[in-house]
Amino acid sequence: MIVEQDQPHVNRFDFFKDNKYLNLVKTSLDDIEFLKLDGGGIALCITIYNEPVEALISSLSAIVNNIEFMLREESIIDTGGITICIVVDGVEALASSTRIFLEDFGFFFNENDGSTGIQICKANIHLKRIREIISNRHLNGATDELHWGVIYKESLRLGSRDSSGHHVNDEITPIQLLVGVKNKNAGKLDSHWWFYRVFCQVISPAFCIQMDVGTAPVNTAISETMKVFNDDKTIGAVASGIYLTSPDGSSDFLKMWQFITFAKCMLVEWPAEVASGYLSVIPGQFSAIRWDALKSNSDSDALDQPLDIYFKGLGALKPSESILYLAEDRVLCAQIATRPESKWKLGFAKASLAITDYCHSFEELLRQRKRWCNGYLACRISFLSQMSDYLSRKNLSANEKLSMLFASVYQLLLLIKDWFFPAFILYSYVELAKIAIKAEGASSISGVYISTLSLLMSASIIFQFIACYRGKLDKVAKSIIVGSILLQTLFILSCTVTIIKNGEWMFALMMAVAYIAVIPLATAIFHARQLFPVLKYSVQTISLLPASWFAIWMYAICNAHDNSWGTKGLETPGYASSKEAALSHQKEQYSIFRNTYVLSWLGLNCIFFAVLFYFFKNNNNFLPILLGLLAGNSFFGFFSSIKSKLFK
Repeated sequence: MIVEQDQPHVNRFDFFKDNKYLNLVKTSLDDIEFLKLDGGGIALCITIYNEPVEALISSLSAIVNNIEFMLREESIIDTGGITICIVVDGVEALASSTRIFLEDFGFFFNENDGSTGIQICKANIHLKRIREIISNRHLNGATDELHWGVIYKESLRLGSRDSSGHHVNDEITPIQLLVGVKNKNAGKLDSHWWFYRVFCQVISPAFCIQMDVGTAPVNTAISETMKVFNDDKTIGAVASGIYLTSPDGSSDFLKMWQFITFAKCMLVEWPAEVASGYLSVIPGQFSAIRWDALKSNSDSDALDQPLDIYFKGLGALKPSESILYLAEDRVLCAQIATRPESKWKLGFAKASLAITDYCHSFEELLRQRKRWCNGYLACRISFLSQMSDYLSRKNLSANEKLSMLFASVYQLLLLIKDWFFPAFILYSYVELAKIAIKAEGASSISGVYISTLSLLMSASIIFQFIACYRGKLDKVAKSIIVGSILLQTLFILSCTVTIIKNGEWMFALMMAVAYIAVIPLATAIFHARQLFPVLKYSVQTISLLPASWFAIWMYAICNAHDNSWGTKGLETPGYASSKEAALSHQKEQYSIFRNTYVLSWLGLNCIFFAVLFYFFKNNNNFLPILLGLLAGNSFFGFFSSIKSKLFK
């Protein structure tokens, strides 16, 4: 229905929806046509939940920098106009500071009246005016909000400093700004439903960009992404490089660990996937999709269009499906690249950088990685299950089939590495203890020390499993998990020092050094400005990586039944807090699934551990082989990046 205009330059409408998403599209489109939206170009979606205004200002400022860069480069002519869609996940969760900021644009919103609707505002606004409004609400430097400003400043530091080219007239090119505020919180996937199913259906953009509020793309990010699309017309979606700000000091191991793991992912792991033939993710923090790869094909009778599968996660799911949709971005990219009759593939724009936020507590990190890790496993299994149908398609060339076959083998190896991580690391501990004690002598002081440390560590791992299975991340559980990580790290360092002192396993140590060295080496070539922090924090955190990943995988598997978002205060699955009969039954289903899942994980890892013991009990080749494989995989990704850079 039409609502009175609050400001002369703003059109505003309310329209409401029920739970039948697909039946509602037509009604929504009829209503939104009154907004007279400009079509084509780039449609960019920023999703917000309860973040403060500083997060939105950080993202908007970075987007304005990108648009100005594109205007200077005249690349905006190739893409058309720019539409920025801000979708707020629930008016009650909207921070008061963010609401005041939106009112500066002339956007005013009613309180939730109990309906499941959305309020939409539109304005055509110039870059200069956006800058003025932002400057009036500058980052205030408050302790709890300061990091949003740091994220934005990091995007400035890593961006292009070249201001050559044509002068930007920021009063000529208007930006189409849309703000949609949902009356009720329904999750990020629901926000994307409004963006793709409603806004993009009317706008019909050439490209869609999705990003989380608070993420700050460097000023060349969108331009670099568009270059990838333009260079290869078969690219359906492009992943950007996601980085974190450099930690402030040398004592915050939580931030340092996240900084290095993100860098390793961007510099080594994703390039390796690209080289294998299939990139398995387009990150929700900042990524782009060609609209033609998403929109429904009217000539096809198939029901499994990409968005149909993507938004299946909004309905009732079986526990096994729920795990899959913990990584909905991976579901979407798989549909783009592997569905029947698809002509699209996925790309990675290494030069398109975006800076995003940390997890600010160990508990938040565990909950986030719980969602990510289970999503990895489910999506890889789903991908492999589709390979038989994909390889049987008649419209593919022999080279395309061979490429996807290689990709499926690589994804299978990654699945084995992740699922059997406990067996790999525990047998590594056995080998380390065996060699260290043999080198020093079982009755020596060092030998007794290693033996005692091994027993303490083993007990800590058992208690860690109990704490993870219990699921509650209170002070006791946190102390147990952190204590186990520290004991395992001390064990690794103690054994390594003993082995080096006695001149054992020099090949294994060389492989370990090679594995570690790849990250700073890749940084020096591709992102030289990040070299010093990568070097510094690699040295400080490398010994923590095995034990911390062991804890993360253990917590993830033990809590696979928890399909909550895990961050931003969303820590309880919907079925867990209700006494309704249907949801109570669903809770029982998830509990059964969890126990089956955990027992399968434990049982298969025990079998795999026994296999490793059988093959390596009479030799010391396990760790050299394992470290050699890890180093080889890292260099595989590194050299693929070098190749793409040389032949660009």
